[in-house]
Amino acid sequence: SRSRLMTTLYYADGTTYQGKPEDSPKWGLVAIGRPDDVLGVGVLAGDYFAFHDDRWWNHDLIGLIDTLVNSQVSVLRVGRYVGEEQFRELVRTIPEKSGTDGRLRK
Repeated sequence: SRSRLMTTLYYADGTTYQGKPEDSPKWGLVAIGRPDDVLGVGVLAGDYFAFHDDRWWNHDLIGLIDTLVNSQVSVLRVGRYVGEEQFRELVRTIPEKSGTDGRLRK
């Protein structure tokens, strides 16, 4: 689907991933940039990231529990905390940094 092809996962080590959710690296996920009809690009950050209903969602612990009980989650990733400066720098790159072939990038 369109959202799967354009969504980019951003990792603490500076790599990005674009591809099938089930093939995404499991550790170090900091944020997800995805198409947004209003903003152009939406940024997800959170403690947990779950793929269901054909898109990624961000959750805190209670939200994750609710989602696991009530939705068909196909992929689950645990978020990684980084310092505020590193997070802001990463978010600044979201609109410009992307891959199209599912490979990790630096």
